[in-house]
Amino acid sequence: MGAALIVFGVTFAQCMNRVEPDYSVILSIGKTVPSAAVEEISSYLEGFGTDQNDDGEVYVQIIDVSVSETAGNPQLVQGQRTKLMAELQTGNALLFLTDNGQFEYLDGEIGLFQKLDFLTAREGKAFNWNGTAFEKAINKDSFFPEDLYLSLRAVKGSTAEKLDKNTAARETAAKALLKKLAEAK
Repeated sequence: MGAALIVFGVTFAQCMNRVEPDYSVILSIGKTVPSAAVEEISSYLEGFGTDQNDDGEVYVQIIDVSVSETAGNPQLVQGQRTKLMAELQTGNALLFLTDNGQFEYLDGEIGLFQKLDFLTAREGKAFNWNGTAFEKAINKDSFFPEDLYLSLRAVKGSTAEKLDKNTAARETAAKALLKKLAEAK
């Protein structure tokens, strides 16, 4: 009985202290990304966002599904692929940060991204960080590819639209963050 109360107490405390993200971004490139780099991306993007959940802070959650196909660990590769598919199904993340290969897969095969008038890369479906302040701030050691794309998921008719009554507001906020980033160059 005592152990059950302790487990319940810890679980309750974790739920109460969980921070709800203002934005969720899927990071998907063809190699495993160090957690420090994921945190840097999150911090940088927070500077372009606004508080969407009225908690007084801007928090950008990066959902890293990156993995090298030649990682040598088939369980890791399959796990990351499954995580990506689950995220696509839930529709929580509206922004995607991808390399060339993942952009081709997600937009070419799935048709995932919206065309926006303020975006110039990938036929208006992406912001390319190449040569921008974003790249200079994050890619100091040239770990990431030269071309990395931030795109907005097409929401209309998607699972995201069906599952979340706030999708339109989240889409507007994600679009505003993307536009600020594109204008900052």
